[in-house]
Amino acid sequence: MIYLKQKLKNKLVYFNYFYRYLGPRVFVLLFASIIVGVLDGIGLAMFLPVVELLENSTKLVSIKNLGTIGGVISKIFPSVLEINIWIILVFTLIIFILKGSFVFLQKYLEAAYKQLFISRLRENNIKLFRNYRYEAYVKSDAGVIQNMLTGEVWKIVVGFRSYLRMTQHIVLISTYTIMALITNVEFALIVSFCSLIVGRIYKRLYRVTVKLSNEVVNLNNEFQNLTIQFVSFFKYLKATSSSFLYSKNLISKVKHIESSNLKMGILSAIIDGSREPLMVFIVLGSVVLEVFVFNASIGSIVLSLLFFYRALSSLTVFQSSYNEFLGSTGSIDQMKIFEQDLLEQQENPGNEIIQNFPPNIELTNVCYNYGDGVNVVNNVSIKIKPNETIAFIGESGSGKTTLANLISGLIHPTSGDILMDGVATSEINLKLFQNQVGYITQEPVIFDDSLFNNITSWSPIEEENVNAFKKALLDVELSNILQNKSDTFQRLGNNGVMLSGGQRQRVSVARELYKKSKIMILDEATSALDSKTENEIKKTINKIKGQATIIIVAHRLSTIKDVDCIYILEKGKIVESGSFKSLSENSDRFIQMLQAQHL
Repeated sequence: MIYLKQKLKNKLVYFNYFYRYLGPRVFVLLFASIIVGVLDGIGLAMFLPVVELLENSTKLVSIKNLGTIGGVISKIFPSVLEINIWIILVFTLIIFILKGSFVFLQKYLEAAYKQLFISRLRENNIKLFRNYRYEAYVKSDAGVIQNMLTGEVWKIVVGFRSYLRMTQHIVLISTYTIMALITNVEFALIVSFCSLIVGRIYKRLYRVTVKLSNEVVNLNNEFQNLTIQFVSFFKYLKATSSSFLYSKNLISKVKHIESSNLKMGILSAIIDGSREPLMVFIVLGSVVLEVFVFNASIGSIVLSLLFFYRALSSLTVFQSSYNEFLGSTGSIDQMKIFEQDLLEQQENPGNEIIQNFPPNIELTNVCYNYGDGVNVVNNVSIKIKPNETIAFIGESGSGKTTLANLISGLIHPTSGDILMDGVATSEINLKLFQNQVGYITQEPVIFDDSLFNNITSWSPIEEENVNAFKKALLDVELSNILQNKSDTFQRLGNNGVMLSGGQRQRVSVARELYKKSKIMILDEATSALDSKTENEIKKTINKIKGQATIIIVAHRLSTIKDVDCIYILEKGKIVESGSFKSLSENSDRFIQMLQAQHL
């Protein structure tokens, strides 16, 4: 019993996946398929009395001689004992008109539900990914994420469409088989038994298809990852002529993927090409057996054969759809794993709302490690007052950026506490808190969109937003790049390729000014700029000094002369702190840093 339950569960695993997104709509489709099959069966059955009437040159036929169809007619019209050929023809036409209406309904629902399914699948994954824990993200494979959110979605849609067709044609096959059994039991059983044998033969081919499907998904994940890096590091690869070697690796993955796809295509061709001849052979053999061994009547065999012909057509579509579906099972299985990972790694939103911005920030004995037991931040305790400007300095790997990430709520302490106005970051509403956080990095985040959308984060084009946008541009001295109104909505290209390095950085600063961020984090924000541009960005930042809490992660000491407090880190620990003036007078460590940078 347990074995049967497990087998049933395994068979329904994909149905449950689709049901999760569509709910009872799946049963509506199945119901439409049942009606189509029943109406088609009744319509076909009506041809038998037509043939008998034409053969016997009679104008009337007894309801009793129509078998199951006669029973249906007698239920609808109890007083009718005989019918003529015109009534049968009109009744048959009505049946097929009704069938056509339900076929239309079935196809319409299939198209509508397919669009609903892909919309809900994408929306669900986008919502899950937007709340994905940053700690989980940095450990994940970018290629897998890219592939799951884009490429594999289309394969799953193909699988969904194939699954719908499979279920619809299972219903039709069952309906036609039942009608064939009612018409001629022996003939139907012989054909059904032989069909089961053929099905067992194909089962082994289907297993190979499933294996290849999973292989293709894994290869696509690797290909996406390599492609992302090919695009991201194109400048280096091009400048060093490494693009040729890298592309060879990429092309080898393409060939491997296409090789697996070809194998699946060959298997599909074998199945599709052999299916119909085998089934026709079975049917013809069964006809010979029935006529010459069991002496069955030609009429019942012809009607049963009509039903089996319909069943055979449905079986052909079913097996083709099934093989196509198996080619998508790898994508569905991987998507389920991906969705489960997103679910398990959701950020805890917290409920506490910080009322005052910027808040008092207090770190108490904060430690952080990436799961390897080695603390990147080690027992740090500091207090940051509202609107204070501080800086973290130290060698690479000293924990500066990790400390900034902890304060921004991107990651959470392994031990110790970070309090915002006395509330732990694990308990605050991170969405509302981070809405007040501005983050400017060494590599500016520039979306391949318009200047307006880059700075306003896709705010509606309204007078208030446009004025705030222009003010932000003015504050960072970027107004000169707008030669005319259309420039506001012109795309900036991949990673802002249409702008200079200084302009890109100013756009990222303008974004935070537009947003009116109350906590500004600048992570090596000017380290890639020339001295002149660095000074201009520095002037812009100084304009908001005292209006927001500013946290600067710096390598260039010239950028932190005006901060309120400097914290020097070594191996995750704060070893010294103080103002620029006090450290330059009293700290040998800081003096050595100044001398190294000729300051």
